[in-house]
Amino acid sequence: MHSATSAEIPELVTPAIQHMQDIESSNQCEKKDKHCKGGDRESCQSEIFHSLDMLQRAICEFEENTQSNFIIHQKSKEFGKEDFKPNARSRIQWKSNDIQYGKLIKFSGIPYVVVGRKTLQCHLGRDFSIVKKKNYGDQRQITQGEDHTFTKRRRIIQHTKKMGCPAEINVLHIIRYPDFMIQSDTQKRRRNASKKVKEAFQSDTIQGNHAYVIRFPHLSEHKFHATSGELANLQEKVDRRVQEKVISLHRNGVRKINEMMRHINAFVTQELFPGDDPPVALRRRFYPTRKDLANLMFKAKQEGRNSSLDQENVLNQLKEWKEQIPQLNIFCRPNTTSEEMTNKQSFILCYQAE
Repeated sequence: MHSATSAEIPELVTPAIQHMQDIESSNQCEKKDKHCKGGDRESCQSEIFHSLDMLQRAICEFEENTQSNFIIHQKSKEFGKEDFKPNARSRIQWKSNDIQYGKLIKFSGIPYVVVGRKTLQCHLGRDFSIVKKKNYGDQRQITQGEDHTFTKRRRIIQHTKKMGCPAEINVLHIIRYPDFMIQSDTQKRRRNASKKVKEAFQSDTIQGNHAYVIRFPHLSEHKFHATSGELANLQEKVDRRVQEKVISLHRNGVRKINEMMRHINAFVTQELFPGDDPPVALRRRFYPTRKDLANLMFKAKQEGRNSSLDQENVLNQLKEWKEQIPQLNIFCRPNTTSEEMTNKQSFILCYQAE
């Protein structure tokens, strides 16, 4: 795992971040979540969840409690597929020997098969799109030199928000087989139990329990950016429940940002934190900026346009009306376009009531 050095951080950013970390060092020592009980990586014990929904809720709760954001870095193709069936070639494991996942699973006597892995990195982690961004910039410069090319460009002061933070959340999706549990850790017992498990795979008579083993990082693993205070509040992403509320309000007729802000403030106080002290107003997670609200409202507006289901929904509705009121006169010609783009028909609807 690559960790960023101080040389990778812009000179104008490093002193400010270092100054803020010095000021808030005492707060970081006291700010601990229920997933980590100590101050180092070794003390962050793994947790087990028995469904993907429980796992997602735990990650959201961890992000909320630690004012952090994590994005998917790597994900196996089979991760999360609970219809996965291992075969005789599947590797039977008893504990994790992987350096990255070594502290996730210790020997318990229960054999398991790894279905998939998932790694989430801090949203201020390494920038894995440097080459892609460079190629895009070079292509844009070439395009700008051509005639009749007018591309709107924004002034970008900071080319990327990435800071090289090494903090990660590691998740293993496994299937455990408690019926083949061994009492003592010996090579002979492992071989015999593994042989029996693979024989059960071939006969398809084995029942396993899906589980998701996760290791949350400690707050001290975050580097090169603030983890508390006003700057950390502004770097949070908007809570999923708040996003859904904004979209719902927009669909119900709320169009002005000031009105939307009043609704969201009431939603956070009365529904997300009823009877409790609401979070500070600077937390972007629960109190989006005007720009955030504008983007969410625009997203809700675009979702209702050019839907592939619109025409199908209209046809289904017309069919229901004809069944309910047979005397209605309805003519509907759906929009059709042939593959050769030579036979186009626009949408026409004629409705005549009594």
